[in-house]
Amino acid sequence: MRTTALRLPLLASLAWLGILAAHAQPQWRFHLAFEDGAGARDTLWFLWDTSATAEWGPGDVDYHLGEGGVEMDPDTFNVWMYNWDGDSTKTHALPYTGWFPFHGGGEIYGLNNFQLPLTIRWDHSLFEADYLPDPDAINLAMFEGSTYFFWNGNYPEAGGHSLLEEDSVVVGEEALWMPLFPMFLHISGTDPTGVQQVLPGPLRMTHDGELLFVRMAGSMQQIEVLDAAGRIVHQEVPGGPEARVSIGSWPPGLYIVRTCTTNNTWHHGKFIKMAP
Repeated sequence: MRTTALRLPLLASLAWLGILAAHAQPQWRFHLAFEDGAGARDTLWFLWDTSATAEWGPGDVDYHLGEGGVEMDPDTFNVWMYNWDGDSTKTHALPYTGWFPFHGGGEIYGLNNFQLPLTIRWDHSLFEADYLPDPDAINLAMFEGSTYFFWNGNYPEAGGHSLLEEDSVVVGEEALWMPLFPMFLHISGTDPTGVQQVLPGPLRMTHDGELLFVRMAGSMQQIEVLDAAGRIVHQEVPGGPEARVSIGSWPPGLYIVRTCTTNNTWHHGKFIKMAP
């Protein structure tokens, strides 16, 4: 009788674990494979995983999912992103809960010693994987924040390149004078409750060479401006829907703007300051 009494709670626990395992969300693993004209290759990975963290502070890195720093040969072609430890990494993971169908992807950088043309490949069928919380939720997946794709992308109304209808894109000679990097992978759509997530258009910017005007539909809890090398050149907490940033002393070039709303959603934009 004692043996039976001990086994019943054990069997109940195992049954409960079996239920949890049956309902665990499989990992979504999406790749961007880069290959330059000389055959040099590199790959970035973007994950939704139930064990991932939201990554909103220094040290919040999912090492078990591959987000740790990687050593790169500066003499070969590499693509990378930054993790919260300030290291270069080739993987960016987010949890399903609170994030799906949004994936910010992080800023993507590339060493400039690649040979054109550069081919980028992916698997667009993964945006409709049947194990996602809602396989029909994703209605936007695009490269944005890139001068090259701003002018040469297949989604000109959004200033980028959509990944939904094809599995590759070839970056041509225009990248010699229209920088490809840095750029962003932006995935979003409708969440399982039917609430619309991040779509193009919430961030508005303009500048006159002296002041940058930034406006959001809602209040901003943080704004960052990065230069083309990925360095943060300005950071503030606006506490409202508008911000004015003095840029008169900044050198000409491409700048990336990141804003975070009060519900911890990041939006990205870019502007080019021309030489006087």
